[in-house]
This record gives sequence, C-alpha cells and structure tokens, in this order.
Amino acid sequence: MEISGICTYPENREGDKYLFTVYGDQSDEGDLNARLKEFHIKDKNGDPKYRKSRDHYLPVYEIPKGIGFIQKERGVNSWNGCIWVPNQTVAMMLTLLDKMGALFVELHERRIARNRWINSLSLQTTDPAYE
Repeated sequence: MEISGICTYPENREGDKYLFTVYGDQSDEGDLNARLKEFHIKDKNGDPKYRKSRDHYLPVYEIPKGIGFIQKERGVNSWNGCIWVPNQTVAMMLTLLDKMGALFVELHERRIARNRWINSLSLQTTDPAYE
C-alpha cells in the first residue's frame, strides 16, 4: 500500500512531498509487542549491564532502530519511506483510506549516523498540529 501527501510541519519541511510504502508482515508482530527488558544488554556472563551516572546505576539498552526508513530525494523536496507492520495494521489503514475524506499522517523519525529511521507512523482523521 502507498500513502502520499504534503508536509505541513515542521516549517523547514512545509510543502515537501512524502511517499510511504507500507508492507504487511506477520513476522514483525512479535517485535512490535516487545518489552523494554528484552533490549537490556547482557555482559559475557549473561548478566544485565549497567552504567554509573553520578550516584545511580542505569541499565544499558540496545534500542531497535525503527520500523522502517525514510530518505530525501536529492535535488527536490521529496521524501520516500517504507515501513513494515503487521497485516492487521495494513487492513485498518486501508479501511481508513477507503472510508474517510482528508487524512493526516504523523511521523516520528530518528536519525542514526547518516540514516533516518521511522519510529512510528500514524494515520489519523484529526490534524496532529491541533492536538
């Protein structure tokens, strides 16, 4: 499924075109239901790692990069991205696209090195700027 639209926020991307390809993948469903403790890094003995910050010990996590990626096309104000979500999520998105008028996409991305990863993408009927 493909979702396209025009960016309204932030101001430095206002007017940019976006194209998202959404793939259904049943094998990813378990990853989306993962708990934080599953990402706690273990040492060579299998014990959870901690780092000291002032007087406290904080757990060390290896956080997943994201559910997809996004990249800007060179020379134009256009972005392409793709995400992998459970088949049920794709079915719900298709229902919204079929039944509703104007829809909005809220995107949360994170940059790691030179790559931009999509942490979340939501399809909704209300403008996220006014929530």
